[in-house]
Amino acid sequence: MNVFRVMFRPERSERSDKRSAKGRVRRGASPYVSKSGGQGLVNTLSGLADRLPWRALMLNGALFCFWLAVLGGGATLLTMADRPITRIEVSGDALYLPQQRLSQRLAPYQSSSFFGADLRALRESLMQEAWVEDARVFRVWPNSIGVEIREKVPAFLWQGQGVVTRSGELFWPEAHWEAPALPRLTGAEGQHAVVHEAYTRWQPRFEALDLELTEVSRSDRGAWTLTVDTRWQIELGRQDTEERLNTFLDHYAQVLAEQKSQIARVDMRYSRGMAVRWRDEPVTEVPEKHNTGS
Repeated sequence: MNVFRVMFRPERSERSDKRSAKGRVRRGASPYVSKSGGQGLVNTLSGLADRLPWRALMLNGALFCFWLAVLGGGATLLTMADRPITRIEVSGDALYLPQQRLSQRLAPYQSSSFFGADLRALRESLMQEAWVEDARVFRVWPNSIGVEIREKVPAFLWQGQGVVTRSGELFWPEAHWEAPALPRLTGAEGQHAVVHEAYTRWQPRFEALDLELTEVSRSDRGAWTLTVDTRWQIELGRQDTEERLNTFLDHYAQVLAEQKSQIARVDMRYSRGMAVRWRDEPVTEVPEKHNTGS
């Protein structure tokens, strides 16, 4: 016997439909937003734009573009105006600096360009020359370089080969040069400043007596010898140098001035007085002699 089961689905009530509608999650597009919220955002952005310093921003931007154009155009103009160096003009009293050495210093820069020439390097190269006291290097439009050289002025000869300037600086010329008739200073190594200072202190006193101090020498032991008028010498020794020189100068006009052409040597190494050697004659002791031996 066949049994059929028939199941009936109960009808959903209106209340249950409402409940399911409340619990169901809405899917799909977002709900419509009223126009009042979007208008507020637009108003906010518009307010910010109104507060920006547009005039200053535009001015700065224009200046930036201007200088960018100037720099770019300036670089182009410099490249177009840069010309090869065709002449180097040297001025100043270059009396002792050999022309050959000067030409060697300038030669590397004769092939450079007007703006490309390294003027600082050229000046440093010139300052390496012993005779150069100072050098000034500058550009001369449109294709030249100007060089002004100030040389050291030789005032004394040191040991026959070195040169001492008026300020007392000692240097040794690298190239051969014809030494003029300059006073000579001699002494131990490193003593040129001491000898130079003594000369500058004593020379005015000799000039007052119409004498020329032509050489000042200091031995390794510290003994001083002066040469006057390139003809005769004064021995001062090592001790009481200033006192002995004062004694000589005080008595020169009274005792020796009339016969200075006949003097060969004056020895001041005496406690009182001096010894004079005349040319081709024996020594004369004037007036009191007591040799101290130094």
